[in-house]
Amino acid sequence: MGFEDIAFLTESTFSQEIVRVEEALEALRHHGEFTTREGIRLFYEYFTPKTSRGSVVVVHGLSEFTKKYYELAWYLTAQGYSVFLYDQRGHGLSHRDTDRPELIHVQSFEGLAADLQDYLEAVVLPTEKGPLYLYAHSMGGAVGLLHLALYPEQFRKAVITSPLLQPTTNNLPPFLFQWGTGIHRALRGGKKKFLFSREYDPQRPYVHVPGDSESRVRHCLNHRNRDRRYQSTPMTVDCVYHSLGLKKRLLGDAVTKAIRTPILMLCAGKDTMVKIPPQEEFDRRCPQCHRIVLPDANHALLTCRDKILQQVLRLVLEHYEN
Repeated sequence: MGFEDIAFLTESTFSQEIVRVEEALEALRHHGEFTTREGIRLFYEYFTPKTSRGSVVVVHGLSEFTKKYYELAWYLTAQGYSVFLYDQRGHGLSHRDTDRPELIHVQSFEGLAADLQDYLEAVVLPTEKGPLYLYAHSMGGAVGLLHLALYPEQFRKAVITSPLLQPTTNNLPPFLFQWGTGIHRALRGGKKKFLFSREYDPQRPYVHVPGDSESRVRHCLNHRNRDRRYQSTPMTVDCVYHSLGLKKRLLGDAVTKAIRTPILMLCAGKDTMVKIPPQEEFDRRCPQCHRIVLPDANHALLTCRDKILQQVLRLVLEHYEN
């Protein structure tokens, strides 16, 4: 089966089709919890077709959760790939590091990369013996890049989408934003809610973003509104502080020159969540990276319109299979 044989879900009937897809995936689904080296419990689930040609490990972005990637899992399993998902710390059904469960806390991005390695060792590698492929988005993209540098032999190929190399900073110079966040951190502590981080509001009306598939976005919002565990949104001071330090860490030779895995980096031409120039610089500095810009796409590529999503999937499959 090839890309041209995929029965894509369409925006016009997505709300009906995704119900059928989720029911079909249930027959392929395994789930549980694993314990990281730090002794914390993280939720995972995976889908295995009858015969597997390899495994795709998905690392989600900020505020996301495994269910957001079910449509992707449906397409990949149809192509013969097993798909492994997990909720990162502070997300979905996994462990929280703060007293307020809705807060997203990051003690260190290296720690999140270690969680990914623990997942591979505890669940993925004992289950699937074929080649491993990575799909990592936004904050998960930062985690994925660190992991590729720290554990360069694990993945055969990697796709990194809209990577968080440097967040947008509300028109403030990044160094000034990081300086202010450092003061905020010293005064209030790292696990407190960042002052300007917005709470999740189930009553907030949907606001259309050009390039978005409204039906896909609403489906994700429905999951979030039905289960408070999917409503992780506001960030802690540490989460913001460490995000602001990613550019220096990820663009250094210790990362860009250590990576041995071929990377396809897919970037959104209309991204308003992360800065574009650091992505360009990473592409120049990392010999294993090949960057493609999707000019009409916004940050969340998998909830874009049909045409953009199909382009993303075609590029992903070509990269894995070449």
